[in-house]
Formats: sequence, structure tokens, C-alpha cells
Amino acid sequence: MKYLIGILTLLVTACSTQPDSDVNPDIIPLDGPWEFATDHRDRGIEAKWYNRTLEDTITLPGTTDLRQKGFFNNDSSASHLHRIYTYEGP
Repeated sequence: MKYLIGILTLLVTACSTQPDSDVNPDIIPLDGPWEFATDHRDRGIEAKWYNRTLEDTITLPGTTDLRQKGFFNNDSSASHLHRIYTYEGP
């Protein structure tokens, strides 16, 4: 019986403690669409891209491979790991 009460207490506690931005205003959800650009020529800071609207978007959570951002990689070699979409920046 003590074991059952312990398990029930643990379940109730686990279900009632959710990190939610409504409960904790310090939590900022990052999921959703974000403005996105790849900076192949390392000019973004100098050109102040942070002050303008970027042309592309990426949805988070996700990766550049999942969202097909970068250059499609035709390398199908099994001798090493490789990304589906490559990006090499500064």
C-alpha cells in the first residue's frame, strides 16, 4: 500500500510541474518560424543583417537538414559522415 501511495504521489507531482511560460514568465518559447539566412561570404554583421528582415525562414525545432537549408549534398560515400544539406560558413 505504501508503494502504491508513493507511486501516485510521484505521478501527481510529475504531472503538475510543467515548465510553462504562463507559470514562469522567464521562459521564452522558441518554437515556430524564424527569419533565416546563411552567410556564406561572412558579410552579415558588416551589412547589419540584424537590422533588416531576412528573406528566408526556418521552423524550429528542426535542423538545417530537416528544413532543407544550405546546399544539397550529392556525396553518397559511405566512408565518412556527411550532411544532407551542407553549409560552410565563417
